[in-house]
Amino acid sequence: MKLTQKHNIARNDPFFAVEVFENRIEFHSIAVPTTLAYELPIEERLICFAEACDKKDLEETRAFYLVVEKGEKLWLRKIVMNLEKLVGEEELKAEDLYSFEKPEEATEQALVVGEKLYLKSETQIVVAKEGVVELP
Repeated sequence: MKLTQKHNIARNDPFFAVEVFENRIEFHSIAVPTTLAYELPIEERLICFAEACDKKDLEETRAFYLVVEKGEKLWLRKIVMNLEKLVGEEELKAEDLYSFEKPEEATEQALVVGEKLYLKSETQIVVAKEGVVELP
């Protein structure tokens, strides 16, 4: 597989790096010597990771959020990491939270705050399911 992106996510959780190889996402653990992988279906494409901003996501659920292109829409997908997944007692699963229309501009940054997803591009911020805010 060809390495297409490498993301280092520095936060207080048992993972030190996330690597993306085409449709495969690998989560590398420093707490337990293991790598967990999640594969997107071939018809989907990872647009970007969305940074989790809530304390619950960072410290309790250890959630990672993906913005995924599926058909004509984008989806916000959540992957929860915990100790049970690290030691192999629980399967790594993803949950689609909601879909929304694709913004016209390419996303540069994405944030999840509470139940809202903010997508920033060069000239605008899109609040998923709500609308566009033009930047001055």
